[in-house]
Amino acid sequence: MERRSIHTKEILFPAGEIRTDSMLYREKCRLLLPESYTQNMFLVQSTQFQTRFFIASESTRNLEMMEAFFSRMYGAVFEDAHLPEVGGNNSVILKNSILNLRKREFYHPGFVRNILDYTAVDRTAVIRYCVSVRSGSSGRRYGGRFNFTVTIGFDSEHTEKKLSDLLSYEMRAMKHISRYYMKRTRRPRMRDNLLSEPFNLINFIRVPSDRDIVL
Repeated sequence: MERRSIHTKEILFPAGEIRTDSMLYREKCRLLLPESYTQNMFLVQSTQFQTRFFIASESTRNLEMMEAFFSRMYGAVFEDAHLPEVGGNNSVILKNSILNLRKREFYHPGFVRNILDYTAVDRTAVIRYCVSVRSGSSGRRYGGRFNFTVTIGFDSEHTEKKLSDLLSYEMRAMKHISRYYMKRTRRPRMRDNLLSEPFNLINFIRVPSDRDIVL
């Protein structure tokens, strides 16, 4: 099977504080969903000194929609880039449980922030955080449904071991507070029609901030 090419842009933000407006996110979140049977990606590469954000897609149309989302949400601009590698031996893949099938809106912004903030604790760590979103059929039965996985890549086994406890804690916190269930897997394959509420991507595809607008 021929591998589809990936179109990638790096997200560049204006100077000043960046915040996520949940009301605007609800209005624009469908721009993050790809066309049927294609994949969009949101990737963050974090070190002690720098955090870089990327978007990528198998479709130029999808990428343009993602650009529109981040432009309207954060005032971002974009430049061509190569997508950093995420997978490999030192990585963890999280996927949605079937229990999330009918999950309604929830808000748990600390998940992304706390994972990426680890580089402030371990100053030698490099973390790559990637959300891959796929959409199912546009037909009547599964129209508008999608699914996603979260892949967290590490620069070393040392970083993976140190971050493992934090990741487990964040997954338990999300389960306890928001009743949202994610589990670790070795396989990136997933159903593409499990979820129906795109606003919940706010908990996984976002620019982390200590102060967000919640309405």
